[in-house]
Amino acid sequence: MSESNSGKDLLKLSAYGALAQFWTTLDLKDELWEDDARSLLLLQKALVEEFTATLESYLDESSMKKFRDYTESFKVRMVFGEGKKAKPLRRK
Repeated sequence: MSESNSGKDLLKLSAYGALAQFWTTLDLKDELWEDDARSLLLLQKALVEEFTATLESYLDESSMKKFRDYTESFKVRMVFGEGKKAKPLRRK
């Protein structure tokens, strides 16, 4: 494996791992205050956009499609209810 390929693989693994850790942390929360939930959703959006922009420079279209599918499948979605609290939607 060339140094270039190993660098791309490391970058890809870092992006997947960081997002997985972020989503796991959010998914473990039972409730969040609405302001905190909205801030975390904005952070999630910024992380995905930054990783996407960075990875596009290094990965082929097939790998980028897999990354986009991954982010769409696993991103945390929130349900906002009464009392200024939000709950993460649980994945099935």
